[in-house]
Amino acid sequence: MYMEYTKIEKLINIESDQELLQFAKKYHWKGDGTKENPIRIAKYAIKFQSDLQYSGYFIVMLNTTLYVVIEDCVAINAQIYLSNCQHIFILNNYLHYAAFPAIVLSDCKHCVIMNNIIISSKCIDISVNSENHRIINNICMVLPIRDSDTGILCWYTLNHNIMANNYILLQLTKPKIFRGIHLTTNIPQQLGNAIMNNVIVSTTPSLEIQQEELFVYGIETGDFNAILNNKIINVPYAFKFEDTADIIGYNIIYPLQADISMEEHKPKPAFRYIYNINANL
Repeated sequence: MYMEYTKIEKLINIESDQELLQFAKKYHWKGDGTKENPIRIAKYAIKFQSDLQYSGYFIVMLNTTLYVVIEDCVAINAQIYLSNCQHIFILNNYLHYAAFPAIVLSDCKHCVIMNNIIISSKCIDISVNSENHRIINNICMVLPIRDSDTGILCWYTLNHNIMANNYILLQLTKPKIFRGIHLTTNIPQQLGNAIMNNVIVSTTPSLEIQQEELFVYGIETGDFNAILNNKIINVPYAFKFEDTADIIGYNIIYPLQADISMEEHKPKPAFRYIYNINANL
């Protein structure tokens, strides 16, 4: 099905609910911002020429609480940046921003990132007290641009987020640190996040990665996360942990030589393992 896009050359910059409603009226966006009838920002296309510098933004949205859907858009070398926002749904977009994160959520709550194709050195960057997000059914291609490249990065006291059914492809060069999903320390004594049914694949066989001294981790987490039913393929270090308890079960790790964790991060008694499979597929 052919889709027509509205091409734009400058960012959409919104800093309050009032400005959001003004934009909606000016550009004839559908919806009124309620849960039943969210404002829809749809079928836009934006492209900046260079991805080697901080080229630009597609959407910057700050301090909003209204329900918004950003859908069916194409952004090349431009970022979706949300700060102190709630109820934003980022759906069915194609986002390519090699040198910087394609999507950034800072201090946001109750957002959904779903069914997007994202190509970047850091595809999704969620930070600073963000919680209750759903990151589902995205295709993330991680490019080897920076010294540390990640598919989904969550950092600083993050809890109650779900990362499920994402396909993350790590394109490797050396010397680099790569992570499919990386979560830093969560609020102590709370089950922080659920990482479920994801597929994380590297483009280089596991033994070759080890020989080249690349540091490649499928899932690296802080404390108190549930890591269930993931497939981790051609990644020499399937998991890397910090302290205390994670629930880790029913994951499939390929090939046989892949380690469950780094030597200096061997599982402690507080970890709970439930039937992980290390086998040929």
